[in-house]
Amino acid sequence: MICKSCGAEVKDGVKFCPSCGGKIELPSPESQQPPKNDAGGNVCASCGASLKPGAKFCPSCGGKVGEAAEKAPAASVPETKPEVKAAPVPDKKEDAPAAEAVTCSCGNVLKPGAKFCPKCGNKVGEKAETDKKPDEAKPTVCSCGNVLKPGAKFCPKCGNKVGEAPSAAPSAIPTPAPSAIPAPVQASTPAPAPSVPITPAGAAAVPAAPAAAKKPLDKKTKIIIAAAAGVVVLAIIIIVIVANITPKIKLSDYVEVEFNGYSGYGELRYNFDSDKFREDWKDKLKYNGNISSEIPSYYFDYASDPAEIILSSVKYDMSFNKTSGLKNGDVVKMKWNLSSTKKYLEQAIKVDLDISEAEFTVADLETVGTFDPFTGFEISYTGYDGNGRPAIGNSQYQLEYTFDKTEGLKNGDTVHVTVSAPYGDSLAKYCVDNIGSVPSSTGKDFKVSGLSGMETFDPFENISIEYEGYSPNGKAKIKKGSSDYYLNYELDKSEGLKNGDKITVTVKAPYGEDLEKYCKDEYEKKPAQTKKEFTVSTLPEYITKISDIPEAELTKMKNEGEDLIKSEITGDNESLSKLDYQGILLLNLKEGKQEKSSYSSEGNHMFYLVYLVTVKVKDYDKNTVTYSYWTYTRFKDIAKNSDGTYAIDINDIKRPYESVSPEKVSEYYKGYKDYEDLYAKVVTAQLSDYKHEADFSASQKQESSQQSSQASKQSSDSSKTESSADSSKVSSASESSEQTSQTSSQASSQESSKEEASAEESSKKAA
Repeated sequence: MICKSCGAEVKDGVKFCPSCGGKIELPSPESQQPPKNDAGGNVCASCGASLKPGAKFCPSCGGKVGEAAEKAPAASVPETKPEVKAAPVPDKKEDAPAAEAVTCSCGNVLKPGAKFCPKCGNKVGEKAETDKKPDEAKPTVCSCGNVLKPGAKFCPKCGNKVGEAPSAAPSAIPTPAPSAIPAPVQASTPAPAPSVPITPAGAAAVPAAPAAAKKPLDKKTKIIIAAAAGVVVLAIIIIVIVANITPKIKLSDYVEVEFNGYSGYGELRYNFDSDKFREDWKDKLKYNGNISSEIPSYYFDYASDPAEIILSSVKYDMSFNKTSGLKNGDVVKMKWNLSSTKKYLEQAIKVDLDISEAEFTVADLETVGTFDPFTGFEISYTGYDGNGRPAIGNSQYQLEYTFDKTEGLKNGDTVHVTVSAPYGDSLAKYCVDNIGSVPSSTGKDFKVSGLSGMETFDPFENISIEYEGYSPNGKAKIKKGSSDYYLNYELDKSEGLKNGDKITVTVKAPYGEDLEKYCKDEYEKKPAQTKKEFTVSTLPEYITKISDIPEAELTKMKNEGEDLIKSEITGDNESLSKLDYQGILLLNLKEGKQEKSSYSSEGNHMFYLVYLVTVKVKDYDKNTVTYSYWTYTRFKDIAKNSDGTYAIDINDIKRPYESVSPEKVSEYYKGYKDYEDLYAKVVTAQLSDYKHEADFSASQKQESSQQSSQASKQSSDSSKTESSADSSKVSSASESSEQTSQTSSQASSQESSKEEASAEESSKKAA
């Protein structure tokens, strides 16, 4: 049969062309038989030209054979004529014409002078039409002339490898004897045209020779032949069926199980019978082809027998629901853990693995007497309700007891206790050997009771506060005594403290943990409180007011200061005439300013005791000069202790850096020529850091007493002259050696007091 789409030959009954895939249209019986000529060939229905048997297209007009053909007598068909599947070979007859054969673009060899190819229908000299796209691969033409599909390695027509010459090409087509050609047979239904080799160009047409007539077979022979054929067919079918059967292996058939011990304490032991498995399946299994790339290479190791691959993959992958504590009659279930392994094995090897569960009944275990291992067994509990721990209080037998819960217990909880033999021995064997029977049970539940609530403790029991410094700038720090608790403490305020302040101490767990949980875990207690308040009460207080200095303490200060001044006037040419205490200047450090340390030359609170000093000294001319100057003795940070005493560093007395001297005198004195200079150095220069207070009430009382005394002295001794000290305006000596009178000195002293009061008022406003 010929495909109308591509012209390829197809077998009878095929619905689609194996070459192009086109649908095969079956011809009607009337259209199957084209007109024949006298030589047994077909006749073109279009032009009447004679055609060779098997021609598909007319070489004269190119018309397709059979399209308008009328019924014609069927050609005589040789019964035993085989189809020659070899490339056409030119007949080397000496009388053959010299014309050369023409090859169509489809590869078919044409007769000389042919205008159309009888195979593809194309006009000679034109390219064959094709359904393939221009960019697709061109068809390959076999040496026999058959057109192959792209990529074909062997010709489906002649069997030769593409690109090689035909293995056996006949030099000439044998012509059967004329006597063997039977007479033409007329039939109402035309038979299909036989396959006839194409005659090479230039050679004479060779008619097909019919097969010799055969003697018909008798009935008995036909029966024997039919029976033999049936046996052969049956044998083939059996072989095919057997070859395609997938072996099925039930893995549980190879599992061996045995039970040992005493009933109630029996143990299961199992084994996979590898020897029997090899005996059954060695060299009887095969690998599958086209192995998926997802399968691990281990499952299709072609160097190993498939049975060994299965054996090594499955023999350890079974599990049992119970392997110990067995008694006679128990049913033990076994299952395979081979879901993914089964998948891979069955893909790699032609096999069906049965991994269904199996059951085994326990039997033949020894029977002995029993005893209660929990007779006399008691549990004691430690800790508290919510965090209790169990412990063995008492036990009658030398056995091991294990608790399923060992902490975090509360009253009402259930604790399960399991009994076992010491040293890891078998419980049943140990008990039989040492007690003579086996335990009636291996576990028991106990209710938790008797736990009390969590104990509390005071985390501040051994905590105290240490203070340093002076009120109101005291400091505090925590002092820990010996304690059983490792805890941390924090102060809400630790600086700038004064007596009476409240500070709060908070207890915390280390490492930032939760305090209650930490104490519960570490000490099985909880803190009774987490915060405690302390009152500042032991700081010594700075005296910040002149009026707060007790008279007794002031007297001590004056005595120490005056002794120091006197010690400075001890030369041969000088003597102290008068030392008048004038009053106190107090400087207090302003709030927000950096506090002065105890090592600083300045203090936080400085007390300047002011004096007007009068000395008698000889000048260069050996004349005695009376000279007055202003000076001070300074004490700092006077404090009142918590016990009522006062802290004054009597030895830390500061004297002025500046000094003064009368004219023509070689001696110098620590101080200032007047009060204004003293005030400028002590107060004005330090106003940025300090605020001040002044009290000169003592000098006013002293001045009033001096005025009375001086008036009396002036009347009795008017010839004597002295120099007196001014407060801030009047100089104690003139350029000449003439001294001011005592009256003038007293007047100057009064004026100085007034100016001092005015300066004090100005300084207060400035501050």
